[in-house]
Amino acid sequence: MMTNPFVIRTLIQNKPKRGIHSEIHSLVDDVRTQFCETARSGVGSFGFYLGFFGRVGKERVRLFLSESRDASNPKKLFWWKIKEHFRLAKM
Repeated sequence: MMTNPFVIRTLIQNKPKRGIHSEIHSLVDDVRTQFCETARSGVGSFGFYLGFFGRVGKERVRLFLSESRDASNPKKLFWWKIKEHFRLAKM
């Protein structure tokens, strides 16, 4: 049986990153990459972002991310929107 090299190459290229199990994991990875976060623990770590994104929700995170993308400091605006979300939720 002959294997098509195109199929093998496509399967290798489309393989997900190690440790990315769900859509929210993928979203956290994309945001950390966009904001150049490299922390292993504490503020800026994968778990830090995952905790906030789990409480806020995927749709709202995407909304905040798209709204802050064109700002002069997108990371600062994104986290301000997250803070405002929690502040308004308390009321």
